[in-house]
Amino acid sequence: TALRAAHPLARLHALWTLEGQGQLDQATVLGALADPDARVCAAAIRLTEAWLAPAEGAALLPRLAALLDRPERNVRQQLALSLGASPDAAALDLLRDLVLRAGDQPFLADAVVSGLAGRENAFFYRIAAAPEAKAETCAAVLRYVTSALLKSGRQTDADELFAYANLTSHPAWARAAVLEGAVRFLPKTPAGEWRVGRLPAETRALLA
Repeated sequence: TALRAAHPLARLHALWTLEGQGQLDQATVLGALADPDARVCAAAIRLTEAWLAPAEGAALLPRLAALLDRPERNVRQQLALSLGASPDAAALDLLRDLVLRAGDQPFLADAVVSGLAGRENAFFYRIAAAPEAKAETCAAVLRYVTSALLKSGRQTDADELFAYANLTSHPAWARAAVLEGAVRFLPKTPAGEWRVGRLPAETRALLA
């Protein structure tokens, strides 16, 4: 019924009703991923999270990968939010591919980084090492990754990022993104003025 209703809103309501009643199955969600209506498709992506978190959820990733080329902003935004629910390294590859395609979409960088906890460095290097990466689509997410990493307080990982920024062999825009992400981490007054702050990791690599 959830997939057969003629009107997209009826299909959308059916999906969430089944989920609320505890009667939603994976086959229904997978079918809804192919829905031509972006609202239904985005809802189906959100609903895959129940199966993405366990290790066996990696089997769903190819179905989500097939959606990377959909142009609708809400579909891309939900992919950015939901792929982080998977602990599989392949999900980071899909997030990288999404950023390479649509990293300049408003709020997408925030959404991508929101699900990275503990994997910021792994994702940073996936972006920075991609031959097709460019500032226009990727700089924002690298800034947000750097800021999120500093908030975590992980000294070793922060040292690695600052060491990356210190090497002139790396792209200038990516190195600048690390420094801009560090600045973004620093506190501001209610009026938006910068205040003196302390980084949780010493910038040893930049001082060397």
